[in-house]
Amino acid sequence: MKLSMSGALSGPYQVVAGKDNLCGGRLADDPQGLNYILWGHVEGAGSDVGVGINFAIHRYAKPATFAVGLYPAGSTAAPAIASVTREITPREQLSWISGSGSIVVDAGTRSGTLNLHLNSTTALAELVVSGSWVCPEGS
Repeated sequence: MKLSMSGALSGPYQVVAGKDNLCGGRLADDPQGLNYILWGHVEGAGSDVGVGINFAIHRYAKPATFAVGLYPAGSTAAPAIASVTREITPREQLSWISGSGSIVVDAGTRSGTLNLHLNSTTALAELVVSGSWVCPEGS
């Protein structure tokens, strides 16, 4: 896992194995869709409860590069969506949702790359998530 964040939250992203991670699950409203949730922490970000990266591909057919569209539905030309939630306490959460970028998914090896440009839902600065990911053991 070599993911990093920059902008509103900066530093390398460390996934916590076994903490509700989901790799390649199905989307409730799209039986062909693939859904990924990676929970962890941003190194040096302080004592938050955790940071969750969620990304999905609507109408997934085969491994490829997918453009990131607007959250939550994407579009035919940009079927990927993404969001990041930073949980400070169980009652205080900050979130960012997809604006643009690309996601490469290889469902067979349960890995890929992310280049996400996310917009804040609470007037914070843009958040960029980039690098490569691999599904953690047991997810």
